Amino acid sequence: MLSAMFPPAKGKVQGADDDSTGVNLLAHWFRCGEAVAERNDAEASKDASSDRRQESEADSCGGDADSSLSVNADASRGCSGRVPFDPSYRWPNLFKEADDMVQASLVLYLFADLRRLAREETSDASRGGGGRLSNPGKILSLPMPTRVAMEVVAENEEVLVELALSQDMRICQDALRAFHERSEMTADNSGETLSPGKGLVTLEAFADERSDEELVYAVGLDRYHRRVTVAFRGSVTPNDFFTDACIAMVALSDPSGTKKEIMVHSGFHNYLFKVGNGRKKSKYDEILDTVVPILRAHPTFKLYATGHSLGGALATLFAFATVNVGSGHGLCDGIPSPVTCVSVASPKVGNESFRLAFVEAEDQGLLRHLRIANEMDPVTLTPPASSKVMLASLSPATLMIMTHVSDIIEREIYKHVGIRLKLLNDETKRWKISFSTGSWKQDLFTPRAAASISHHFGYEYSSRIFRAKEDLEILTLNELYGRRDST
Repeated sequence: MLSAMFPPAKGKVQGADDDSTGVNLLAHWFRCGEAVAERNDAEASKDASSDRRQESEADSCGGDADSSLSVNADASRGCSGRVPFDPSYRWPNLFKEADDMVQASLVLYLFADLRRLAREETSDASRGGGGRLSNPGKILSLPMPTRVAMEVVAENEEVLVELALSQDMRICQDALRAFHERSEMTADNSGETLSPGKGLVTLEAFADERSDEELVYAVGLDRYHRRVTVAFRGSVTPNDFFTDACIAMVALSDPSGTKKEIMVHSGFHNYLFKVGNGRKKSKYDEILDTVVPILRAHPTFKLYATGHSLGGALATLFAFATVNVGSGHGLCDGIPSPVTCVSVASPKVGNESFRLAFVEAEDQGLLRHLRIANEMDPVTLTPPASSKVMLASLSPATLMIMTHVSDIIEREIYKHVGIRLKLLNDETKRWKISFSTGSWKQDLFTPRAAASISHHFGYEYSSRIFRAKEDLEILTLNELYGRRDST
């Protein structure tokens, strides 16, 4: 059971003593990538034909909206014996599925700020102080339909504009308006009996009371699309950025017993699974305590996980943790299959064994993962390796020794998972699809990408995916899985 895997193996984090150094190693990441490339020269020719086939397949996906974009729906059954994703569920098209999750990920930032101010003003009011916000109690009230969310944003627009870039404010307003209008248009067709004031899309939970120390997440309920979404906030606080910098890997046990040691980013792992600071439960268990009762009350609904940047990495790890790979029992009790992760601008999360375990879960019909990455977004290309390897890159002699002990260095190299939707900054070719192969050449960090941090911003993701709308609306994620199986 993967949820039982997440305590560190033997209570030890590999290279944990080196975490503080990770934040200063950006200049050495490309060097490390080159060293790994040299070690893999022997296998490069073998990978080349496979990579060329992948690129050719991906290139056919990114041009004009023509017949080459269409994939036979039967392909989603899986040519390699993959268990098909629930055929009784009404899966959205690729644009709708991706865009909804991108907007949810970005709205989370602004709402977390608004709720923080509301808590502060509520506390000040109890001591006789005044405030700038309109009706803080309304802001903190849950569950919150999209109609009310739109009202609180409009009523406090002046304050929010001071907190955020104008682009972020516009994204938040547009996303809430889109969610609400969709609810209004589809209410009569939902089949749901709604009590007065209850919308089809509601914010059910928002965990941000200790946002300076812990991860922030929200839970949304979409009664029309029949899904429960867990959205994780990206990096905002110093603790968030420290978590990003903890690039040492923590070893996990593999319940199927068929793979090498599974290892994941220790910072992401600890943020989601560590118990402490006065808490008796991990954030992961806390989230399950919220979503499982909702899913049991709505047995035809599916679970989604999403987030931007750090939030995307946490969403990936959360989705993976719900799976009992190799056990024959499917997902954790109370969670219907498959779980869908749509990560946005996510860094890498685990090593090659993590990638293989993730693929196994996809093949069992338990996980779907769309990884959205802007071209030249440096965060999506990092980290290349654990702090152990990064420190070794500072010493040519040590790195030379490590590169010839393949098991050591392979275990410490990060790999992406899922199906990548790469959003291009090009008016003629706006997007590209690729599949995670485990090749060292995929998502390799370069110095050129380090100078392109603007490609990581939320408004850049929102605008690029909208430009690709026409093409993506005629595809589905399940069809892309069928294409992956056939290659």
